Amino acid sequence: MATGAIVASTAISIFGGIQKDRAQRKAANAKAHAARQQAEEVLKRAKINIDRTKKDAAQTGADQVSAFVAGGVDITSGATLLQASALQEALTENIMDQQREAEYNAAQVLAGGDVVLQDQRSRSKANKLSLLGEASSGGGRAYTAYNKG
Repeated sequence: MATGAIVASTAISIFGGIQKDRAQRKAANAKAHAARQQAEEVLKRAKINIDRTKKDAAQTGADQVSAFVAGGVDITSGATLLQASALQEALTENIMDQQREAEYNAAQVLAGGDVVLQDQRSRSKANKLSLLGEASSGGGRAYTAYNKG
């Protein structure tokens, strides 16, 4: 009777450990998937912001040309072209900064997801070793109880 209880208890403990490991693995995969989606969203939003920056800069450039023309400034003069070139350079730098920041943020989010997966792999290995120990211990207790009975 005691032997059966020991075997049943050990089996239930092992089954519970396996279910816990599966649930933790599933949760880690879900977190990593969410991190991938978040990284994609960071890059999509950066593209939206970059496109908005380009539109705003184009409008600013057009307003600038209109103001020059209205003021009687020769828009083909060196100073005017230099100012337009400086605006374009500032725009390019701003866009590059936005892109770099988005890529950095996306990489950080992805790295966080990878850490979750690596942590789960380590925990899963430890759980399996623990379950092996539980099986060995339960088997030893059952053997001892059987020999006494």
